[in-house]
Amino acid sequence: MQLSLVIYAVLGLQTQHTHALHVSARFGSRPLGRHASSRARPVAMFDSNELVVAARRGNVAAIERLLADGARVNDGVPCAKIGDMDGATALIWAARQGFFDSVELLLRADAEVNSRTRSGWTALYVAALNGHSEVVDRLLAQGADVEAALNVGDERTNLNLERMVAAFQANPTAAAPPAVAATPPSAAAAPAPPPEWRASSLTAADTV
Repeated sequence: MQLSLVIYAVLGLQTQHTHALHVSARFGSRPLGRHASSRARPVAMFDSNELVVAARRGNVAAIERLLADGARVNDGVPCAKIGDMDGATALIWAARQGFFDSVELLLRADAEVNSRTRSGWTALYVAALNGHSEVVDRLLAQGADVEAALNVGDERTNLNLERMVAAFQANPTAAAPPAVAATPPSAAAAPAPPPEWRASSLTAADTV
């Protein structure tokens, strides 16, 4: 009798195990319990990270708003479309596009001037690569690493950068950071006419 019970129990366990395998094969294995609904947060890409998108478009107002809301200025984002820009920060993107005001805002928000992409590109390098001399001057004034940019190995860009560096060194004060405004300042009110001005004071000669 006891032997029969043992055999029955073993057969029952095997049946349950076989059923579980069938269920797993049909529906896939899924985690159970309180962590079953947890999901890994998707990584923002170069075309979905709001600060990077604003920097790429030169949208100064959006950059100001995002920075005020606490956007992480030094986050590098993936970019499969342009391999050498993979891991670029908002500053590198703004420098690549030549948006001076965007570069200025990001630097004032403590953007790391010497941050690099995975392939070693820096904001200074991409600005020189695309001929944005004004941006190059501003980055140099911020202490951008010239050697890091030259080490990328693009001979033509290196020649352009060396020329821009020489011009900057000849007149470094020209790259002093200007004031940046997201919107044009409101027009000042016209001054009131002096008290002594009266329409009745016009002479006949004045009205001709």
